[in-house]
Amino acid sequence: MPGGIPMTLQTFAVPLAAIVLGWKKGMIAAVVYILLGAAGAPVFTQFSGGLARVIGPTGGFIFSFPIMAFIVGFGAERCREFKGIKPLWLATALALGSIVNLSMGMIHLSILNQITLAAAFSAAVAPFILLEVIKMALAFVVGPQLWRLLQKIM
Repeated sequence: MPGGIPMTLQTFAVPLAAIVLGWKKGMIAAVVYILLGAAGAPVFTQFSGGLARVIGPTGGFIFSFPIMAFIVGFGAERCREFKGIKPLWLATALALGSIVNLSMGMIHLSILNQITLAAAFSAAVAPFILLEVIKMALAFVVGPQLWRLLQKIM
């Protein structure tokens, strides 16, 4: 993308995992993912890893994954407490998780590159808004179905 921020499916996988696993296990999975990447495992874009990736231009997005997992997982668990996934709870949690992810990525990029928040928004948020809406919609549809399927076989 123009700002050097790659398009990935990480922001689909994190909320999907949180819907299926819940907030505690979802957060743990996100932290383990970050630690594996920081240790050098090729789990980030272009099969890369290492601490430089974690603290580089995309670091804000990466550091937001456990928070995103908490928000989405918490919302999904609240839905299940009321016998089934309630659309408003889950949609709100997905939207908030995405906003946190994009905001942390934008703020980190602004600080790291010493640019204004407006410039960081143009580089790290604006090009991704439509894609994020699509990914959250897919997680909204697929996540509860996957959770129900796993409940049947476990």
